[in-house]
Amino acid sequence: MKKSLVIVAVFVSMLGFVGCTSTPETNDTTTSTSQSKENEISLTISLIKEDEVIDEKEITVAEGSNLMDAVKENFEIKEDNGMITSIEGIEQDTKESYFWTYTINDEMIMTGANETELHEGDKVVFTYSKF
Repeated sequence: MKKSLVIVAVFVSMLGFVGCTSTPETNDTTTSTSQSKENEISLTISLIKEDEVIDEKEITVAEGSNLMDAVKENFEIKEDNGMITSIEGIEQDTKESYFWTYTINDEMIMTGANETELHEGDKVVFTYSKF
């Protein structure tokens, strides 16, 4: 009888221990995943040359990211002092007055990409055009 009680007690203790150890790991993972998604924003970046969309990407970046970091992570670029001078091999041509400009949500932005903070749902459009 004592032997049976000891076996039952050990078995119950093991079930309790296993139940206690697996629950927090699941909750920690769920919390971590939720916090990661809460700290990210989604937006769209389009590239236009001569009225033709040459690329468009929906991306996710960390909340508080600037445009320069987002573009560097998703496109091949060259930059000079926070100003983007080439995207996907298309370089500005100062002699012919062709430059990359950009709008966010149809609004012309006059700051460098490294100074421009992104927000959830932004629609960024880079346009290669003559000025």
